[in-house]
Amino acid sequence: MPATAGGAPLLVPPLAVPPPPPVPAVERPAARAAAAPVRTSRMLVYASEFRLNPSRRVITAGRLILQVKNIGEDDHNLVIRAANGHVLKATPVILPGGLETLRVRLTPGRYWLVCTIPGHEAHGMVRSFTVRKPPVRRR
Repeated sequence: MPATAGGAPLLVPPLAVPPPPPVPAVERPAARAAAAPVRTSRMLVYASEFRLNPSRRVITAGRLILQVKNIGEDDHNLVIRAANGHVLKATPVILPGGLETLRVRLTPGRYWLVCTIPGHEAHGMVRSFTVRKPPVRRR
């Protein structure tokens, strides 16, 4: 410590140095696109004897939470098929009064909801739905 002429130590308070100003963030389009939230659509499908009744026929690309409620007297199930016939997701057999949930990510295109219990598809338990691109947000 520095001393004064009388030999007593000189107490110097520490300098109060303000923190440097924050550096402004640079917004990069790629980083913004990567942080964009994934959209979630919901659909409820009622299944009864030889009929599928979805709550909507058009959804937005992204996550889909689909619930299937069997309101009929027979067992049913539900399969989501892509336009090429590939099965994307399927429920187990749903007993009368039962409810099952499927979660799947879908890209734009046309898809099919099908009950694959033997004979049910042939009797009309098939419906299509469309997945569209999300709307573009302009600022």
